[in-house]
Amino acid sequence: MNRGANAALATVGNFFSGARRGHARPPTVNFTKTVAYVTRYTMGSNSLALLRVDDILDSFFVANAATSGLRIFSAVKIRKIEIWGPPGDGGSASTVSFTWYNEASGQDVGAPSQVLTDTSVSPNDVPHLCVEPPKNSSAAMWLSTTANTDTLCAMILPFGSVVDIHLVGTIAEGAVGGGTPQNAVARTVAGATAGVMYSSYMPPSVGATALTPIIGSVL
Repeated sequence: MNRGANAALATVGNFFSGARRGHARPPTVNFTKTVAYVTRYTMGSNSLALLRVDDILDSFFVANAATSGLRIFSAVKIRKIEIWGPPGDGGSASTVSFTWYNEASGQDVGAPSQVLTDTSVSPNDVPHLCVEPPKNSSAAMWLSTTANTDTLCAMILPFGSVVDIHLVGTIAEGAVGGGTPQNAVARTVAGATAGVMYSSYMPPSVGATALTPIIGSVL
């Protein structure tokens, strides 16, 4: 075979290999919209806050009626949680405590529970924790179950503590069979305005005595 024939075959081969690489047709596109975001809360009392899977999923929602809402995110993942307590006062200690729970209910695997705490005894310093979900724990996984009441973590915080929850979320899309919203919130909704986006107390069942979002419309 002469050089001209070899060159022609090479050209044809390059054309078809280029088509396979997407040059001759639109490439495959992942339309899942994923965003990273931070929510900031303040502690409304000297209290214990238990965060469940459905609390995290319901943290942002848009009302579609006065008594119902749709989740903004179909799945979320906790990146980290950062906590600042108030400073010590007059020799009195100020302490923040945090617990990651182990496996989800009904499962016999997962990461060991972790308890972390920090204390300030000075008016010039504050207790501070920055915690990431333990590897292989339920809290380290993508959370997407429609109604899941497994407890992921617990915080014991003084009044006025600040909590930042760093999350990654995938935007909820459309509806499933029969027109039922795929991402209806599990929490109780009352007094909402349709079309308005709300942030939830954490947990919503406790309301303003627990973690309260510092910005936006709150239910």
